[in-house]
Amino acid sequence: MFGLKHAIFFIIVLIATSIYAQPPERDFQSWQDITFERERGDYEVQLKIQNRFGENVSQHFLTYADFGLIYRISKKLRIQADYIFIPRREIPTSNYAIRHQYFVALLFRHKQGPFIFNARTLAQYQMEDDWFYVRDAFESGNWSDWVWRNKITVKYKLKNIKQLRPFAAYENNIARFVDSKLYINRNRFFMGFDYEINLFNEVGIYYMYQQNINRNKPSEVYNLGISFVRRI
Repeated sequence: MFGLKHAIFFIIVLIATSIYAQPPERDFQSWQDITFERERGDYEVQLKIQNRFGENVSQHFLTYADFGLIYRISKKLRIQADYIFIPRREIPTSNYAIRHQYFVALLFRHKQGPFIFNARTLAQYQMEDDWFYVRDAFESGNWSDWVWRNKITVKYKLKNIKQLRPFAAYENNIARFVDSKLYINRNRFFMGFDYEINLFNEVGIYYMYQQNINRNKPSEVYNLGISFVRRI
């Protein structure tokens, strides 16, 4: 049966295939995040803080704080509104800039036997105080004010270890650039597992492969992510 040791081994194998001999257009990164959740009735408040390290995990380049409010419309459908504050460091110049993101999302959840299906679609608006970066990035296909993001996640509830839930997910970004056309400019593929320590604490580890496409300089990201959720 699939267990915790098998999940850890699978993630290590994926990392080992991508961590070495990376050309300049590829990067191995590590993201760590902690989320605080508070639920009351049909409402849920969230605060998520994430750090990101890039350049083969040698430099910190981004931290963000995500403030979210979720309202449960029905058992399977929820709506979410978030504001994200992002101090971002440009590599290799080390210049700092502040980015603001706002989004509204619809969340769908369905259980079928041991499987849990989650789907999310959101409209995101973003702005940044570094006007020259935004201008250059927009013209090169690396920036869009409005982004439509879609993600689907499938989790599996193990019979022998009920607290452990392996999952796989796919996410894409659809953005508008200088020619006013819509493009998928980013794909993300996830595989990992969540482990419920108790009713209030959950830890997760995942491996993510990211494609940045339909740009002047396409790139790839290989990421090892670690997450912690605290319900209060």
